Amino acid sequence: MNDDAAGEGGAADTAAGTVLARGAGGPACTRWRALALCDIANFQSLRRHLGRPRADTLIHDLADRMSDLQPGVRSMTAGRSLIELGFEAESPVAARALVERLATCFARSVDLDGERHLIQLVWGIAVAPFGDDDEVRLTEGAEAALEQARTDSGIVSIDLSQGHAAFDGAALVRELPRAIAAGQLFLQYQPKVNVRREAVTGAEALVRWHHPVRGLILPGEFISAAEDGGEIVA
Repeated sequence: MNDDAAGEGGAADTAAGTVLARGAGGPACTRWRALALCDIANFQSLRRHLGRPRADTLIHDLADRMSDLQPGVRSMTAGRSLIELGFEAESPVAARALVERLATCFARSVDLDGERHLIQLVWGIAVAPFGDDDEVRLTEGAEAALEQARTDSGIVSIDLSQGHAAFDGAALVRELPRAIAAGQLFLQYQPKVNVRREAVTGAEALVRWHHPVRGLILPGEFISAAEDGGEIVA
């Protein structure tokens, strides 16, 4: 993939000060962990123009390009149109700034096999204090941010150290019976991977609430409210 934004790699490199990766200089002194999910919003349109074989390799090109632009970021593909970016940052603001710099590098059309195409990216970011090792919570936060970003068509970030005051527990309890009846609660399966064996060894079922107004509500927001309100059995 060749693009005019290649010259903007320096802009992304200026974010190196916000990423404290482990290296020869000694151990990392990070205070925040970040997980960013990047989705190609116009993937279906690109697939129609590029053809399925080429479209299926596009996500790998993007992941490699992001790694080149910011070597301190660990990137991996998570689907045909989804990339996971893991990194450490000095603060939630610094984490978002790094993603904004990467997003800027892909804001212009790129050359794909001799044709110009605009790749529309949306980003969901979750950050947690270093030492908070709840990977599922970090993943759920990034997924919730990405869900909102798909609606907002931009970048959404969630600081998991902050309470979500917008979620009124009493209001959620009142709405929960109607949500159950309307089928707004659903399960997603989180694979459990044995890294040494490079194999999926199991999965856990995680409940989500797709609220028609508030968007994706994570179990940490409504399970305790359901228990307190006597709705947990339902």
